[in-house]
Amino acid sequence: MYLLLGIVAFVASILLAFHELLAAFLLSIAAAIVFKAEKKESMFRYSLLISGILFLKLIGNALIPIVMAVLITMIFHPLVDYLYRRYRIRKAISSIAIVILLLLLFMGAFTYLFAIVINQAETVMRNMKYYYSTLPPQIKDMLSQALQDVDISNLFSIINVATSTLSIGFNTMIGIILSIYFLTDAESLVRMVSRRVDLSRFRNFYHITSKYIRTQMGIALFVGLLVFTLSSLMGIKFAILIGFLAGLLNLIPNIGFIITLFLSIIIVAVSSDHVFLDLAKLALVFTIDQITETVITPRIMGQTFKIEPSLIILGLAIGGALFGIVGFVFAVPSVVIIRNLLFPDEPLKLVHEDNSEEL
Repeated sequence: MYLLLGIVAFVASILLAFHELLAAFLLSIAAAIVFKAEKKESMFRYSLLISGILFLKLIGNALIPIVMAVLITMIFHPLVDYLYRRYRIRKAISSIAIVILLLLLFMGAFTYLFAIVINQAETVMRNMKYYYSTLPPQIKDMLSQALQDVDISNLFSIINVATSTLSIGFNTMIGIILSIYFLTDAESLVRMVSRRVDLSRFRNFYHITSKYIRTQMGIALFVGLLVFTLSSLMGIKFAILIGFLAGLLNLIPNIGFIITLFLSIIIVAVSSDHVFLDLAKLALVFTIDQITETVITPRIMGQTFKIEPSLIILGLAIGGALFGIVGFVFAVPSVVIIRNLLFPDEPLKLVHEDNSEEL
């Protein structure tokens, strides 16, 4: 009887997830409690997973500074640890120095880059509106029906306003401050928690996830610079905008390249004086980019991840539906963690360039 109630609550939580989040969260917790009491471990884990996803969806923007702090910690903790072990530099000092230098670097580079990207994007939007005005009425009606209420002319003005809000600035500052504490106290925090919780499995999660994030960010930076350099050398207009999109969207696995290519074709089509020639150049740029990513990038980064494609697609679909673009970016790290939680007997493996595997 109790097991049946647990199953009903579990199914109801999923059905309510896109309508009443709080009710869905409470039902999923109730289902987890019932399954735990009935010693149904697999169902308990699934219910707990659903509860976690719903909780993250409920708290929303409050996660931004925490996620930012965790990302900075995952990327730079090995460097802080190395400086302490090799040169005996106190972790607090190296953490503060790294975060300040990172902040200054991003403030300078991002302010300059973002201003150019916004300017070029606005120019592309004006070109698109001009070409749209020259289309036959029948095609305009078809596009209007397809886009319905989407007003793409306001897209970049919305982005510009959103990025200057007090909320984002406040979350960024909190995230930076948190990252200093995380970098400084990572080991002590782990020791404190490990006294009550077995963290042996979570150490593997952290190891694999942090390697994935560092690898993805390195590849994204590499791809953005490569596409920008090639586009500039070939004389393609708005090379900075195309390179920026290539690097940013490379963080979205599997479909990021397709989105980048689609947007780049539109940019070239509405801004070039020699459309077919520049489209051919663009095709060459992305062909070189894909060859480089396939052949050279794994050697530069040292290792890739053996993740089932079906799980990646599923993670992208769920992450995008629940959290939008943020869900796309964090889909694969989430799949890594969830996969190891649900299938502890088949852990994810890192595949080295010499085809050997390790945990």
